[in-house]
Amino acid sequence: MFFRQIPVRNELRTMIRSIIQIELDTPGMTFRNFPSSNLNLVFSYKDDAIEKTHDGESIAFRFSIEGFRNSPVEYIPLGKIGLVIVTLNPSSKSLIKELGGAFTLNNNWDLRDIYYSLTRNINEKLINANDADEAIKFVEYFLMKILLDASPNVYVEAAINYIQHNNGQIRVREISNKIGYSKKQLERMFIRHVGLTPKKYAQIIQFQHCLYLLQKPFVTMTGVAFEAGFFDQAHFIHTFRQFCGQSPLSFLNFISELKRKSNTSKKTYGSHYLIE
Repeated sequence: MFFRQIPVRNELRTMIRSIIQIELDTPGMTFRNFPSSNLNLVFSYKDDAIEKTHDGESIAFRFSIEGFRNSPVEYIPLGKIGLVIVTLNPSSKSLIKELGGAFTLNNNWDLRDIYYSLTRNINEKLINANDADEAIKFVEYFLMKILLDASPNVYVEAAINYIQHNNGQIRVREISNKIGYSKKQLERMFIRHVGLTPKKYAQIIQFQHCLYLLQKPFVTMTGVAFEAGFFDQAHFIHTFRQFCGQSPLSFLNFISELKRKSNTSKKTYGSHYLIE
């Protein structure tokens, strides 16, 4: 297995949070994509994979924009896997002008439908790349073409920072008061630049905080529920199951089993990808 994090070019740092590259030749390994608070551009340059959601399964796009998620997705490789995963900053949806006013929650788009000529050129170059470094150069060229002339909205960035700083435990009206816009104005701006409402985004951030708390030593479900801002343990377990597809206890058992099999810590890449 090959994994590395690629430094983001200075010109792209306001739009891109991280770039990672993964290559897998091991049969039987799968990806789990847990609820995400960022958009991702995914470039697959080896074999296909099956994407499984609660709606069914299909062949995953080779080049895709992955929207925010509040439910899990599983990817099953059909052969060798080569991926470049570009995680955009949360407000970068508006920088991809071709998405327009589309909602990004639980939606994926085929990049070939949006940037046909660019992706056709990239596809050929990625397949014929001599090594991983050359593959990254082709992806960076694509990113420079579509993102370089864009800039994020400072008010939406401020709202996102408030939500993240409070681990999702903040009311939308409180955020709107802080940035000087009405609640409705904030929601419209958020949908335009992020692709979902600030309330939905806060719920995803709250769930990710739950994942962090569950990995602490000597954790209790009641303690996690309280610290994450839930009314009671039952509400926490119900919400966790909606986002993760399993209960918190089942998730912890899954992580423990993964550690036992690999004899290492769980393999989590970016903020929401996990390989088993």
